[in-house]
Amino acid sequence: MEKKEKIYSILIIVLTGLSLVPLIILCKYNHPSADDFNYSIATFHEWNSSHSIWKLIGAAIDTSKNFYNSWQGLYSSAFFLALQPAIFGEKYYIVTGIIMLSIIVFSTCFFFAFLTKKIMEASLLEGVVIGSAASFLMIQFMPSCVQGLYWYNGAINYGLFYAIFLMLICSMISLYGTSNKKDTIKMFFTCCLLGFLLEGGNHVTAFMGLLSVFCFMIIEIVQNRKGKIIGLSIILLFMTMCFLTNILSPGTKIRQAGLNEYKMNFVHSIKNAVLGGIKNINSWLDLAPIIIVILVMPIFLKLIKNIRNKYNFRFTYPFLVFVLSIAWICIMYCPPVYAMGYLGEGRLHNIVYFNFIILFFVNIFYFTGWILCNLSEQKEVKHSYINTTWICCMAVLLIGLCISNWGSSWSAEAISKLKWGEPQWYSQQAYDRHKKLLNSAGQDVIVEEYSVKPEILFFDDITDNPEDWRNSSVKGFYDLNSIVIENTGGGY
Repeated sequence: MEKKEKIYSILIIVLTGLSLVPLIILCKYNHPSADDFNYSIATFHEWNSSHSIWKLIGAAIDTSKNFYNSWQGLYSSAFFLALQPAIFGEKYYIVTGIIMLSIIVFSTCFFFAFLTKKIMEASLLEGVVIGSAASFLMIQFMPSCVQGLYWYNGAINYGLFYAIFLMLICSMISLYGTSNKKDTIKMFFTCCLLGFLLEGGNHVTAFMGLLSVFCFMIIEIVQNRKGKIIGLSIILLFMTMCFLTNILSPGTKIRQAGLNEYKMNFVHSIKNAVLGGIKNINSWLDLAPIIIVILVMPIFLKLIKNIRNKYNFRFTYPFLVFVLSIAWICIMYCPPVYAMGYLGEGRLHNIVYFNFIILFFVNIFYFTGWILCNLSEQKEVKHSYINTTWICCMAVLLIGLCISNWGSSWSAEAISKLKWGEPQWYSQQAYDRHKKLLNSAGQDVIVEEYSVKPEILFFDDITDNPEDWRNSSVKGFYDLNSIVIENTGGGY
């Protein structure tokens, strides 16, 4: 890679990192809520009584078993949810946002770096640059920041399994491309392990994981590679069994019984999923992704040249790629629409948006390749457009992005909230409440409502009903007799 290209690439990575600083600072004022308490009652008490890692893991497994039989079959998800950071102390909950930012950035960069290195014979740096640009969009413009970064239960239940899904895709590509018996066996078991974890998580990524393996198997059938077909069939069968273990659990049946009145038939589910998916695609397709993809276009041009030279790939079906991409987004909405009658909460929209960004990059890349193959048939594709003119044009575009779209980014929202002191005041009240509850075991407790609830950071709270599930969760976590909230109507 030429020196100017390397400097340009590093600059994009640095700018992405700097854009995350306000969100990292905001982590300092984060606190648990809602299901954070519900899933970690056993692990919280186990850690405080034994301080044993092995017993803590055992308590997390017991929590997974309990929820499997009483609420939902997310066996691997429940295990991770039981280990929310506040079980080690309230102050450790601040790492939630850092964990989620790391998961999103690392998994996305790993995914693109894997593709560029494995398929396109480019450097890891080029893949990391594309991944950084995609991560910037995913984090700054995700539908729900609080459910995607700061509320551990919602963020892990979807964000972590988005990362596992990407790792599974990479493993499937490795399995597809390897001919060495030892590597084949290794990737086979890696796919099985990732499949086991994925199918024990939320139903959307679990379903899309099955669909992905099925698509890989179809490719192998078309190419008539019998050895790989058998291996993929075993993986698909294993993952299907895991998925059925999830959705047919006693807990899932209990939860679904309360949602039967909202359940749609198959035809209406597909219709509403398609309408909802297309509507969201329209709302997500704005200036930000367009400018960011232009930013990485020099790298796209180089990768396109590599693919044309290595595989003589012609990028023949841009319309088919476009249609399949839309279909993929719409299919992701089918499970929640079918089960609950609507598109789902912000945390679910987040991972659909993540997929939208990846597919947007893929479509622009593919369409650009198609144009170059058809309009410059006899010309060698240049890949280095990084010069003074390009830098100036991108500077103007980025300034335009900041003026028009930056105000709607989550970092801009974080800066605004920090400036006015809302997260700081909310955090102080949360710590005061935590100290009170720690010293009130066995008592009936009344706590004041938070006087400020920053939307980017605050997710949910207990109510004035002691029988509410949120109240019961906090009661079990702190070992209280009862707890209710008192609305003071105060401000800060």
